[in-house]
Amino acid sequence: LLTLIPSNISYISNISIQFRSIEEHGVLALLGNDTAIELSYGSVIFRHFSSSSFLTLIADAYVHDGHWHTLTLIFSPSFTSLSIDNDRVSTRSSRTLNITLDYITLG
Repeated sequence: LLTLIPSNISYISNISIQFRSIEEHGVLALLGNDTAIELSYGSVIFRHFSSSSFLTLIADAYVHDGHWHTLTLIFSPSFTSLSIDNDRVSTRSSRTLNITLDYITLG
């Protein structure tokens, strides 16, 4: 478990995480108080839940195989997207999010 407290970053436009797992369930990252990246039944799930917005993206790829994978989230003015392994599996929403970071917890 690693927690980072950014001193000069308050808004992010993308995030990329490399990970490997043999577990079907678990938390990959917490981005502040209202955003999580999780494994559920071996698939990556992005959840954002605040008082003003809610969004869930599911990348339907089984990534609990012990191999290294790259997860990329993009927060643009026109969409939010989640991709695994350079778009091998991706999902996208036309909803946009403004993610502010108080802290990042990995693990």
